[in-house]
This record gives sequence, C-alpha cells and structure tokens, in this order.
Amino acid sequence: MTLLIGAVVKYALWPAQIKATGDGSNFKTTRALLQHNANVIMAVADVALLGGLPMRMYDIPISVLYGCTYVLFSWAIMMTWHGQGPAFLYFFMDTTIGHESTLALYMLLLFLMVFYSLFCGVEIVLSMMGGSIVGHVGFAFALCILVCRFRD
Repeated sequence: MTLLIGAVVKYALWPAQIKATGDGSNFKTTRALLQHNANVIMAVADVALLGGLPMRMYDIPISVLYGCTYVLFSWAIMMTWHGQGPAFLYFFMDTTIGHESTLALYMLLLFLMVFYSLFCGVEIVLSMMGGSIVGHVGFAFALCILVCRFRD
C-alpha cells in the first residue's frame, strides 16, 4: 500500500496539481511530504535493513480488502469536508464524473495488487543479495527514489 501511495502521489497527483494550477506547493509542505514519503521510507527500511515481516503472495486479499475499505471510507466522508456538496480526497475517487471513476477504481485495484506483488519481489531480491549492508542500503535508496517525490 505504501509503495502505491508514493507512486500515485509522485506520478499522478503531483503532476495533475501542477498541470491544473501551475503550482505544486500543496505537496511540498512538511505535513504532506511526511504523509506521502515517510511511510515509504520506513516500510522499505524495515524490509531492507531490519528484516521486517515476511511478505507472502497468498496474503494479497488482505491488501485488496484494505484498499476497498479505504475507498468506502472516502465515500462515507465525502459530505463532511464542506457543506457545498460532495468533496473527494482524490480526483479518481469522484463518483460524480461518471464511468471514468469506475475505470479508475478498477485500475487502482489492479495497481494495488501489482504493488503488493512488487513488494513481495523486493523481499525476494533482497534475500538473493545476501547480507550485504551496502547492497541493501543501495536497493532501499533506489526504491525510495522511484516512489518518493520531494520537489517539483
């Protein structure tokens, strides 16, 4: 989930914000950077440097349930952000745009499963690298660079 969040912010939300307003300053606040990047860094550090919990492919339904719960939660609170009608956390969860939101949710589900599989693959790659701390740190750093964004 954390890799998906980081990648969505880096490759979809941040560029969409810059395209719409010409400014990505909403994502550059300390709070936003911590919300979207710190979790990635901690999860990758846990798996690459601390040994972490084992990632098993047969646990993939749990990630799907978590993603569905998040979408249902966001729909449940869409009227609480302001009194002027529905407001969605992310543009791709907006049910008022028609069938595009259904396609976006299917794509989100697909990407959730892909990123869970990738995270399982990270553990396999790290175990194949052996106990090399330099290799593990380098791999963790490269993975964080792929999914974290700190500036425009």
